[in-house]
Amino acid sequence: MTTARLSSKNQITIPKRVIKEFGLVSGDEFILEIRDREIALRVPNKLETPTSELYGSVVKKRDAVRSVREFRAAGGRS
Repeated sequence: MTTARLSSKNQITIPKRVIKEFGLVSGDEFILEIRDREIALRVPNKLETPTSELYGSVVKKRDAVRSVREFRAAGGRS
């Protein structure tokens, strides 16, 4: 378990090991869920769309539709 402290400006500092483990960077947003007397902090998926990893990866002479189909067939990972 890791602890954090609320500052006088109502900010929470996330410990370095948590930042490293989740690959967080300045400006990342989080989802806060309130469960009874608990606050759950969740890290949303950083991809806006499942195909956003493909942006800029399609070669000019390559068929874009084929590229997307290959991307999906590979499980959505390039």
